[in-house]
Amino acid sequence: MSADFGTVGERIRAVRGTYRNQAQFASLTGVFKGSIFSYENNHRLPGSAFLTRCVDDLGISANWILTGKGSMFTSDEIFSTDEQIEPASLIEVMDGLTNVVKASVGERHPEYVSKLAQALALLERAYSGSEASL
Repeated sequence: MSADFGTVGERIRAVRGTYRNQAQFASLTGVFKGSIFSYENNHRLPGSAFLTRCVDDLGISANWILTGKGSMFTSDEIFSTDEQIEPASLIEVMDGLTNVVKASVGERHPEYVSKLAQALALLERAYSGSEASL
């Protein structure tokens, strides 16, 4: 079940919640800080360059940003990498993501926090027995 953040601006703010401020997020997505402000406050819709960077660089679904439907993440983008990810790093990232989601939307969407906590627990269990084989 996908939670509805209501507006494009709220969904972009949720994505940015992973980053410290609008300037850093603007740099990451190749737009001006003022553009991020305009998107988050629903003054204008994001353009194709911004959406492409969200998909390609962050693994965020453009469909989810624009409509709120479907998954926030494009699993194909998240897992299509030639780079090896260390289990401890992945668990650390998931733990951080869980905390960000909890802080930014936890009260409105506790199901997100719950699902992330479940995923984190599964990762920890899966990797706890495989550390010796890595």
